[in-house]
Amino acid sequence: MENLIASRQFYGSRIDYAAIVLPVLIWAIAVAIANPLGNFPLQDDWSFSLTVRHLLDTGEFRPGGWTAMSLFGQTVWGALFCLPFGFSFNALRASTLVAGALVLVALAMLLQQAGCERRKTVAATLVLAFNPIFFELNSTFMTDVAFTSFCALSTLFYCRYLSKRSSVTLVVAILFGCWAVLIRQLGLFLPLAMLLTLLLENRRDWRAIALSAIALVAGIALLKGLSAWLDARDAMPVMYLGKTPIMSRLFPASTITLAAIGHRLGEISWLFRAALAQTGWLLFPILALRLPGLVRDYLRLSWGKAILIGASLCSIAWFATFVMQHHIFPFNTWTTVRESGLGPIWFFDARPGADVPPLPAPFWYFATFLGSVGGILLLLDIALTLKSIVTRYQTKTQDAAVSVRAFLLLSASIYLMTCVLGGFYDRYLLPAFMPLIALVTLGSPAGDVMWPSSGRSRLSQLTRQSWMWPRAALALSCFTLILMGGFAVAGTHDYMSWNRARWLLADTLLQRGIPVTKIDGGYEFNGFYLYDPRIDLDQPQPKSWWVHDNEYMIQFNPMPGYRVIDSADAGGWLPPLRTRLLALQRESP
Repeated sequence: MENLIASRQFYGSRIDYAAIVLPVLIWAIAVAIANPLGNFPLQDDWSFSLTVRHLLDTGEFRPGGWTAMSLFGQTVWGALFCLPFGFSFNALRASTLVAGALVLVALAMLLQQAGCERRKTVAATLVLAFNPIFFELNSTFMTDVAFTSFCALSTLFYCRYLSKRSSVTLVVAILFGCWAVLIRQLGLFLPLAMLLTLLLENRRDWRAIALSAIALVAGIALLKGLSAWLDARDAMPVMYLGKTPIMSRLFPASTITLAAIGHRLGEISWLFRAALAQTGWLLFPILALRLPGLVRDYLRLSWGKAILIGASLCSIAWFATFVMQHHIFPFNTWTTVRESGLGPIWFFDARPGADVPPLPAPFWYFATFLGSVGGILLLLDIALTLKSIVTRYQTKTQDAAVSVRAFLLLSASIYLMTCVLGGFYDRYLLPAFMPLIALVTLGSPAGDVMWPSSGRSRLSQLTRQSWMWPRAALALSCFTLILMGGFAVAGTHDYMSWNRARWLLADTLLQRGIPVTKIDGGYEFNGFYLYDPRIDLDQPQPKSWWVHDNEYMIQFNPMPGYRVIDSADAGGWLPPLRTRLLALQRESP
């Protein structure tokens, strides 16, 4: 007969709202200091902004050709913020900042409802707030933050359902998840993770299982319906169906050979290690806080000490391998984080180190070391979660805390698996940070039956009694968080600063009556004014993106055959502290 143990109350009845407001307020002040204002597009958001403008002007959703995601939810979200004063990039940026604040609120609410104390909630939320990728993308209208926001809200209500078992809560979680699907197709990972979590429980919650399955089918139906609707109105973006299924891209039918399979598996292995190291670096401040508890939990296991020693050696060896193979951060999968700061530089003559000098090498070596250590710590924590799930299943117990941790782990794992299999840029990892931070912060459930007594209990007791150990972990966490936060704020400030200088030069050229067809102002300028879906950028191009005639160019550096006709300074907080953008004109032959 099944031995069911009453589920521990995972969600507390009292919420410390100061723990929610404080990190959001600190983040908002930091955003204001970085100064994200500027009525110009950044990165790919020129394409998304044109879709919003078209919706405002005509009432019709017609995405531009330069998009591969569903985008409907993002377009409506941005349009709502443009309604009061009309279309502007600042209004679109405000929509992203509100979405970013919702991500932080959702994380803090989840931790508070799980019973975390104020300091732990604030610290964990600040780790996400000052994640350099998250912080910089809040200054754009890219889909990453809005998608993460609705995923975070859906995650919050899914976790609440696993404790309260309220049908209304589950329906709210599903609705937020469906809106996330309408921003990006990958939002399907949420109902799938919930469905698997419910199936792993000993007591079958058939109502929730049915609703989760319906949510998954509904998400797929939404995407199919959107595709059919766009196709019927001849509004299908050129790139929308350009992404072939993941497995067919990994193993094309025409090249299924042992050598090709080995090469693809090598790519997957590298992407996994790259994702793990990047995630380990960006989660390190919270992993450092978790470290004393992690050591304590492993010392309770019969082989715990050996595992910890082996993990320490693996961290050192992994870092040494990175150094020997010259794989120091940032990797080539990074677009938001670059050698000289934050934000991509996409000019015709842009080369790493040639546009803006890179940051000092010790900074990137230290970040790589943190990524090596953090990645291993994350795997250790995940192993404990897996053990708790297996133990619960074997003992036929029912525990809401384990169910929540299982959902957080499954949602992050499913999402990251798609990134690893399909290839990714650093910003693609953003939706996984919220569940991973919550997973690490919650730690192993107190008093879990997974922990048998062992001969090492005295060592564990000594660890708990030592005041030096937790304080050292706290100091390390604070130091790395301050370093990461400083990099995030300064890097975003500099990125916005030189972009303001770039667009000042571009606007000056336009005011002089120079047609846009004769200006190469960089990827964003060219896309906003000159995008042409008929041009195949996969083929070698004599000029930059969609440029007709590059008589005028905007660059960081002079170019042969061009003379400088104007310049604009951009103040910076990262070395070299000040940069200069140049407007160039082709010299007469």
